Amino acid sequence: MKAMRKAVIALFFGCAAGRSPPVEPVDLAAAAREAAQHAWSGYRRYAWGHDELRPVSRTARDWTAEPLLITQVDALDTLIMLGLHEEAGETRTYIDTHLSFDKDIEVKNFEIVIRVLGGLLSAHQMTGDPRLLALAGDLGRRLLPAFDSPTGMPYVKINLRTGKASNPKSNPAEIGTLLLELGTLSR
Repeated sequence: MKAMRKAVIALFFGCAAGRSPPVEPVDLAAAAREAAQHAWSGYRRYAWGHDELRPVSRTARDWTAEPLLITQVDALDTLIMLGLHEEAGETRTYIDTHLSFDKDIEVKNFEIVIRVLGGLLSAHQMTGDPRLLALAGDLGRRLLPAFDSPTGMPYVKINLRTGKASNPKSNPAEIGTLLLELGTLSR
């Protein structure tokens, strides 16, 4: 026990003594912007128009039979915040011309709300672009049947075209998380 205590004390003081000099916030912001540009260029090159990039294999993956542009929608507000105007503009145009929720696919309510609905709403709040709000409204209406359950708690999955919901065993943490996006949409 004494050896363990000595090791913890040595580790603590060793870490404290070896602190790096302070980094300026502007330098941290530039590093974050550069890292985001690097990640975005990989997505743009290998997975544009698909839900996500598998970075090791440099291949695209869609969550369902048809892409919902999950990475593009989820990242749009970040691109805007980082001042990556060219990337954000290209992404907004692609979303506006290619994203449709009229698809006969079953999606996980929680994932679509936090990534797609949240991304559309956040980007709309930052830009005022009515097209993003219209897409969010369309998606929100398509998700509403998930709440038509015996308990009032949403079903886990919903078909975006038919409104057929399945899997009534929801996770309480996931249900609570939906409040932010759905509350924002309801305003």
